[in-house]
Amino acid sequence: MRRVFILKFRLLLMVSLLIAAAPPVRSAEVHIDIERLESSRTPVGVLGFETEPGAESEVKSVRDILMMDLKRSLAFQLTDLSQYPSSKNLAPEDVKKIAGDRIEIILTGKVKKEGDQFKLNAALYNGKTGKWMWERVFGGSKSSLRMISHRTSDKIVYQLTGEEGIAQTEIAYVSDTGGSKEIYRMDYDGYNPRLLTLNHTINLFPRWSPDGTRISYTSYIDRNPDIWIMDITTSKRWKVASGGLKLSPVWYPDGRRILFAASVEGQTQLFTGMEDGKNIQRLTFSIGNDLSPSFSPKGDQVVFNSDRGGAPQLYLMNNDGTNVRRLTFEGEYNTTPSWSPKGDWIAYTCRTDNRLQICLISPDGQRKVNLSSNRYEDESPGWAPDGRHLVFSSNRDGKTNVYMMTSEGTEIERLTRTGGNFIDPAWSPVRH
Repeated sequence: MRRVFILKFRLLLMVSLLIAAAPPVRSAEVHIDIERLESSRTPVGVLGFETEPGAESEVKSVRDILMMDLKRSLAFQLTDLSQYPSSKNLAPEDVKKIAGDRIEIILTGKVKKEGDQFKLNAALYNGKTGKWMWERVFGGSKSSLRMISHRTSDKIVYQLTGEEGIAQTEIAYVSDTGGSKEIYRMDYDGYNPRLLTLNHTINLFPRWSPDGTRISYTSYIDRNPDIWIMDITTSKRWKVASGGLKLSPVWYPDGRRILFAASVEGQTQLFTGMEDGKNIQRLTFSIGNDLSPSFSPKGDQVVFNSDRGGAPQLYLMNNDGTNVRRLTFEGEYNTTPSWSPKGDWIAYTCRTDNRLQICLISPDGQRKVNLSSNRYEDESPGWAPDGRHLVFSSNRDGKTNVYMMTSEGTEIERLTRTGGNFIDPAWSPVRH
C-alpha cells in the first residue's frame, strides 16, 4: 500500500509523514548580488523630532518605530541625524548643509499632544535643493502610537517610491501557547498579537482573502478537519466544506472562491468551491496526493505539491486544472509553495542535507536559490505583499517561532516572542 505524504506539520493529526531516505541531490544555486540591491536604496536622513514638555517618551517611541519601518521597507539607506532638531523654519541652505553630499532626502517630524490624542507632523525635504517636498499629519490615541508610525512609514514609502508600504500589514499564524492550536494575528513587526479562534482544538493553515477582511483555515472544531472562513471585521465564521480530510485552503484572486485539498478514495486532491460552500468541484485527478496550492499573481496559474511521481515535488497547472507539468526535479522533498506577488519567484520548503530549508525557484524552473543553508529547520514560507520579504517558521531558537527575512535571505528577524510554538504564518495583503 502506498505511503501517504501530507505535509511536515507536527500538529496535524491523522496524517502520516513520508520522509524519503535517499540523500538529497545538491543543485546549482544562483547567488543574488546583495551589494547591488543595497546600493539602490535612497539615502534618507532622519532629524530629531520636535516635541512638547511631557511627550518626550512618546516622540522617541514614534521616531524609533518609524525608522525601523523605513529600514524594513528596503527602499532607503537611513542615517540617524538626531543631533539636528526638526524645525518648521528649516531654510533650504540649512537642509543642504545637513544633507551634505550623500543624503538625498531629509525627514523631519513633530509630535504634539492634544488632550489624550497625539499628532505627528512629518515632512520631507530634497537634500540636494533644500526645498520642501511633502508633508502630512497623522493622529491617534496613545495606544495607537505604533499604528501612527506605521501609517506614516507607508505614506513615505509610497511618496518616494510609488509602491505600497507594508508597515500596516499583518501576519496570521498558528500557536499552541494556550494549550490548543489556535489562530492568531499580529502586526507585521510581531507586536500586538490577537487571538482569532478560541475553540480549544486544532486550527491550521490560515490564509488571507485578497481584500484582507477574511481568513480561511482548517479546524477540528466539529471533530473533523473541515474548511472554515472567518470575517475578521465582524467575527462571523462559517463552515465551507466538511467530511473527510480538508486542508490548505487558499483564495482565488477574485476573493469569492477558494481552492483546497480534500481526501477522496484514500488520497488528497484539489477542489474548488464558493466561499459560501456552494458549487464544490474536483480539480485534480492524479494518482498521488495533491496539496498546498498557491496562485500566480494573475490567477491564471497554480503551483502545488504532489507525490504523484513517488516523492513530494512542485507542479504547475492552469487554474482550471489543465496543462499540469512538473516544476522541481532536484531533491527528494519539496513542499508548501508560495508564489511571489511579483510573479518572479516561488518560495517553498526544500530538504537539503536532511534539513528543511527555504528555497526559491523561478516559474520556468531555470533558477533556484537556497535562502537558509543552516543547521535549523526552516519551513512554510509566505510572501509579503511587496514581494521583497518572506515570513517563515523555524526552530533556530529552540522552539518553533515565526521569522521575517528579505527575499535574498538577509536581515532575519524573529517576530514571535512568548512561550509555545508558532507555525504556518501567512502575510496579509495591503488594505485600502
